[in-house]
Amino acid sequence: MIWQDGKIRREAPLCVPPAHVEGVMTTVGCDGGRVLLWEMHRQRLLGFPGLVVEESVLPQPQDLESLLEASGCLAPSRLRVSVWRDSSTGTVRVEAVCSPLKACGPGQKPVWLAVVRWEDPPEAGHKVIARHRWHDAGERSVAWGGDDALAVGYEGRLLETSKANIFVRRGSVVVTPPAPARCLPGIMRQVVLETLPSVGLKVEEKDVFLDELTFADEIWITNAVAGIVRVGRVGERIWDSWPFHRRLVTMSIPAPGWP
Repeated sequence: MIWQDGKIRREAPLCVPPAHVEGVMTTVGCDGGRVLLWEMHRQRLLGFPGLVVEESVLPQPQDLESLLEASGCLAPSRLRVSVWRDSSTGTVRVEAVCSPLKACGPGQKPVWLAVVRWEDPPEAGHKVIARHRWHDAGERSVAWGGDDALAVGYEGRLLETSKANIFVRRGSVVVTPPAPARCLPGIMRQVVLETLPSVGLKVEEKDVFLDELTFADEIWITNAVAGIVRVGRVGERIWDSWPFHRRLVTMSIPAPGWP
């Protein structure tokens, strides 16, 4: 089941990333048949440069929740909403596809990030549909035995993973690369920036370098589907304790499977 151009349809998706199309996408967390943080995701879709998107063509929350119900995705799940220009007609197309989650919530296992070098910073202001570079990096990390790729730019600056933002804690200070200069300004990233002070942490947006991870006390990655996930390994550096992650569970995290 998909939602496409205003209707729920029983057919396969047309837009399957990474696709060679001009457009933008967003991945929405859902739980209990409810769509989380939709207004922030909607603004992302409306703000894509070079593609005029009328508000009326985007789904309403009730449209997406009807899709979840029709697809049987009432447990924690994700929605991929894509907006792109049809090359044959020039019209703007909109599609939403849902799928269940295998793992979610604060109990997700720590991940291993394999380092992938990027010669230039990514075009990170928007989550474009044509995500070949990110997709290929993620595939390489899995081939190396990791869970996700950590993109590292010139001079060893951390950027983002193939599907998440990164936060590095040392003491009571948490640092994340600046957006959009170094990374996608993720939806969950913004939520975390606003809420970390409630558990006694100071947050800074500034360059973080790979060699600084040697002294990091704790690392997390964030996105709108996973919420906040512990990082257990970057390259050969290993962490086995995440004391502040336990505090994060007390925050109101609008992600699937979180309290």
